[in-house]
Amino acid sequence: MNNESIDSIDTEPSWGKLSISYWLALLVGLALIGLGVNGLIQPSVAAEAFGLPLSSSLDSGYVRVKAGRDLIVGAAAIIFVFLKMKKPFSIFCYVGAGMPLIDGILVLTQHGGQWIYSLQHFITALFILFVAYLVGRTP
Repeated sequence: MNNESIDSIDTEPSWGKLSISYWLALLVGLALIGLGVNGLIQPSVAAEAFGLPLSSSLDSGYVRVKAGRDLIVGAAAIIFVFLKMKKPFSIFCYVGAGMPLIDGILVLTQHGGQWIYSLQHFITALFILFVAYLVGRTP
């Protein structure tokens, strides 16, 4: 097993507070943490904002599961940013953009094809892809 230190992983020491891509990357992580906290504290409100309102308060467990995942994914994104790991963060976002895309498709199917409920998810997917691109190409 290779005992590489964290310093030898693909980091970019010059990427930081003067880069717009750094702040946008941090925003992605913080937004996910915010969604997670909201889902844990007020699952009914979070479900409504997501586009799939709860039919019963007993369904809140599913929202809390998603909220927990949002917290973990957001924390991982912030760790990549703080460690200045641009390439891993960019790949993480390219793959992770599939989550809001799938969310949007699922919400769309639940509302009989009404785009208004899914639009936020599709815009989020595009934003995450944009941030991944910016981070990946920032010198």
